[in-house]
Amino acid sequence: MYGVSLTDWKEPAALAKVADNTLLNTRQKFLRAYGEEFGALVANKADAPLETGTANNLYQMVGVKLWMQLNTEENLVAIFKMEAWGTNADGYDGWRVVTAYPTTKGYMMGEKDSLPDDGIFGFDILFDKPKTADTKFSNTELAFKEAMRGQAIVWSQYVRMHGLAHKLFLCEQFALEVGDNNATTGINPVDQIISSYSECANCATITAKTTAASQFYQATVDRSAAASAMDAYVAHNSETLRPFNLNLVDDFVAGLREQCGIYSTDGYVFVTGIDTQKRWKQLARPYMRFTMGRYETSVKGGLRSVAGSSFGFNINEYDGIPIIVSRHITDALRPTLGLTPIYLIHLPDITIWVDHPTTYTERGFTQGEDILMGAHKVVGLYHTMLNIHAYRFFTHGKLRDIAEV
Repeated sequence: MYGVSLTDWKEPAALAKVADNTLLNTRQKFLRAYGEEFGALVANKADAPLETGTANNLYQMVGVKLWMQLNTEENLVAIFKMEAWGTNADGYDGWRVVTAYPTTKGYMMGEKDSLPDDGIFGFDILFDKPKTADTKFSNTELAFKEAMRGQAIVWSQYVRMHGLAHKLFLCEQFALEVGDNNATTGINPVDQIISSYSECANCATITAKTTAASQFYQATVDRSAAASAMDAYVAHNSETLRPFNLNLVDDFVAGLREQCGIYSTDGYVFVTGIDTQKRWKQLARPYMRFTMGRYETSVKGGLRSVAGSSFGFNINEYDGIPIIVSRHITDALRPTLGLTPIYLIHLPDITIWVDHPTTYTERGFTQGEDILMGAHKVVGLYHTMLNIHAYRFFTHGKLRDIAEV
């Protein structure tokens, strides 16, 4: 190209004059050391290294481990205690309830009066059937084998993921709004158990729904007829949002206590959404001015903060009652421009009856059942039979129709 080849090249005398510690870090130094002719031959060549973007050079491998990028909170179902179906070993489907005091609770007697008429309480029965919840999934034999070579999602991880999905599905069913569940096959949502005739009659979105909004326990409870002993305590405003403040919460708590006669906080828990808990904390924050501040430092990763008082605080309970937060309630029950309702639940009076605890069953080629399955695959199934029941409705309450600000 330039009249000289690499085989004919001899080290120029100029290079011998370059000190050992001199760096050829500029084009001018390189040309001066190797000569203009050979230096130009080397320095003017196109720069074309092998890069990751070069065709067929880099082939990226993806690991088989799965990283969940989804919210996996399971609070709602975990709040309630679980018992075997029925209240004893016989596993009855229902229970008896007292619905009314005698018309006359007693008589003031004169000295010679005859004995009074008998009095009798009002009685009723409640019953229901277990509801079935299934989560089914499958994998082909080829995908199973590829996973064993580290090239696909491992079956055991897939099984665990669907187990989580099954639990979240149950949470979603418990969090449905009144009337959004299937009256025949669906679980009784918490919002339906903690509802009332007044709510069903005066809140338009519930009134517009089918009879499932007011009837449950196989229609033995019907809140569309009239107010009754089967009503929970619901503090609503006919779906007109009103400002959220601490007086509203205090009135709600006092109203429920007056209705049920339970003034102890034992066994009670607030259940609400993330949005409501946030606003609740903001309302309570100003009252921290009247408490003693504690100045301290914190250490994070070897760094020490300046001594001072922390700003803000978490609200873990109110009026001596714990606050539990569930995103499922927020997702299903938050009204437009409003906050998630607040439930006040008396845990001793509500429980999940379980007829078949959650189990996992697997069938397919892993058990040599290809012919039985009619395919070369493996099938997994999570299966649960349960329902939620309230022994007493009037000990539970709901505060709804509250605005964001």
